[in-house]
Amino acid sequence: MPSGVGPVPVAAVHRQLSDAFVKIVVLDGTDVTTVCHVGRSVSRHIQTALEERDPVCVVPKCEVAHGLEDHHWDVPYAECGTSTLAGLARICSWHHGLATYEGLVLGGGAGAWEWSEPPGGAAFETGPPGSGTGFRDTG
Repeated sequence: MPSGVGPVPVAAVHRQLSDAFVKIVVLDGTDVTTVCHVGRSVSRHIQTALEERDPVCVVPKCEVAHGLEDHHWDVPYAECGTSTLAGLARICSWHHGLATYEGLVLGGGAGAWEWSEPPGGAAFETGPPGSGTGFRDTG
C-alpha cells in the first residue's frame, strides 16, 4: 500500500465529501450492482429544468439574468448531499454572497420566493450594487 493510504476516520471523509468528486462502485463478486456519483454536480436533466424554471435571479424584484449560481436554498448541500430541482434555485452572485456570508435567507419555494433579512443589525435590500436597492444600515 502506498504511503499515506489506509484507514481514515469516517468524520474526516464526511467533512471532505461536500467538495469531493467521488465515484462509488458496489460489487457483488465481479458484477457491478450499483454506481453512485457523489459530489456537488447537478445532473444535466436537473440543470436544464432549473434554467427553464429560473431564467432570472429568483429573489423578488431582482432581474439579473446573467452569471446566475445554483443555490441549495432549503437545506445546505453539506447537510443533504443531494441536488434536487425542488432544493435548488438560481440566484445572482450578489444574492448568493449575501445568503452565504451575511445570513440572508431565501425561502418560500418555486413560484413563491421570499427573501428574509438576518435578525437585527444591518439589512440588505433586493438589488445588486448599482441598482439603487443595495445595502442599508438599520442598526
